[in-house]
Amino acid sequence: MRFSVVCYLDSDSTNTIRSIQKKLGELTGARASLDLWRPHITVGDGIEIDDRELVAVRSAFENSIKNTNSFYISMYDILKIDFREGGVGGTTTPYGPYLDVVRNDDLLGLVEKTSEVSRQLNKWYFMPSPYHPHCALAFKDLNEEGFIKGARYLDDQTFNIKAKIDHIALVEMLPNETREFCRFNFA
Repeated sequence: MRFSVVCYLDSDSTNTIRSIQKKLGELTGARASLDLWRPHITVGDGIEIDDRELVAVRSAFENSIKNTNSFYISMYDILKIDFREGGVGGTTTPYGPYLDVVRNDDLLGLVEKTSEVSRQLNKWYFMPSPYHPHCALAFKDLNEEGFIKGARYLDDQTFNIKAKIDHIALVEMLPNETREFCRFNFA
């Protein structure tokens, strides 16, 4: 089984980002960000887990965050990337506009906690190093023409989103969808 390790965003932030994604979808025709994922921040490498390992891995993640408290992240800049890479064996275009996430000590500490668990597991995706958190606004099915249209729209927008981070989730990567497998809430 393949999993991503993410923090889904709170409902207010999700609603704001969804409205941006819908507008980009209308302008560009790109739908993957709307159809495949809820708005999130990736906080760990993509891991591959054998069914026999599930209980132990769940326990390891639960223990890794047991003393973690909720915190906030800020997102305001738009990154326009035309060199995006997918996971191992992933199919994607190189184009992607993202909301830039301001790194803070709480977020970096959370990434370190998830890394302690995932270091011992097989990977299907490696987070870029150094860690540069972001929230995808469009990806995977965005072509060059759509990327240019979307960039023009985003250039005229101002964003300042403060999102509450209060959990990590293991999200199962299925052929045509993602499914939250389990969630670990913070103290």
